Amino acid sequence: MSLPKFDRPKKTTAWAREAINELDANLREFFSPKPRGPILHGSMVHGQVMEIDSETGHEIHKFKLLKTLPSSLDRRATEALNNLRNAFDQAVYAACASIGEPPKKGNRHFPWRQDPTDLGRTLEKGSIPTKLWDVIKREEPYPTGNGYAGGDDIIRKIATLANKKHTVGLTITPRITSYTHPSIAGSGNHVMIPMPQWDKVKNEMIMAIVSPGMDVKHDYKVEFQVALDVPAPLGDIPAISLLNAFANRAARFTEKIEAECKIIMQ
Repeated sequence: MSLPKFDRPKKTTAWAREAINELDANLREFFSPKPRGPILHGSMVHGQVMEIDSETGHEIHKFKLLKTLPSSLDRRATEALNNLRNAFDQAVYAACASIGEPPKKGNRHFPWRQDPTDLGRTLEKGSIPTKLWDVIKREEPYPTGNGYAGGDDIIRKIATLANKKHTVGLTITPRITSYTHPSIAGSGNHVMIPMPQWDKVKNEMIMAIVSPGMDVKHDYKVEFQVALDVPAPLGDIPAISLLNAFANRAARFTEKIEAECKIIMQ
């Protein structure tokens, strides 16, 4: 049977999962249909465009994002991140209250720290009951490092982000998974096919630079990765995967500390 005090962190985690699922569905809708063929206009999110180089007169064929992600998607990501941060704090408070030792006001936060020594020092100076120290230490809420085992770099960085950011943005990085030119014809004398490289500032990649009069057909498939708009390594991981990992960690911790409380209360 669930302990009543844990209803709050469980509900908060559930709200975060709802926000993640809504974000995932919204992203799938945003990128549908898949980009194919020649120039795309109107309501299309992405497509092939052609520009003229003012100095050389060459045609520059580009794959380009024609729209940006709506701010409502940033809000979903922020909502999920903030709720998960709160769920960890709420689980600690629920555990303390369940065993009859609620922490002092203003000192109810989950102890994310830099290493095991830092964690131990925080627990000793704080108001979390000693009966709960072991279950918190087993969570290893710190990054990996020299001189000790355990830790989790990614989860620790997400927690740091959640504690420092009131809002978080999203960024798109397309990746061409297949890229061929079934037809190159015409009377021009210049054809350059560069390696596809995404320009995050302009939201585009150059596919070919050709002389006027050249007819180049592009056949390509593109995958899109949407990540949190933060530096690597978090910025290299799909946002949905990252948020789900944090949600899973929050849910598991809530289950573990609730189980510990049941043992203490026997």
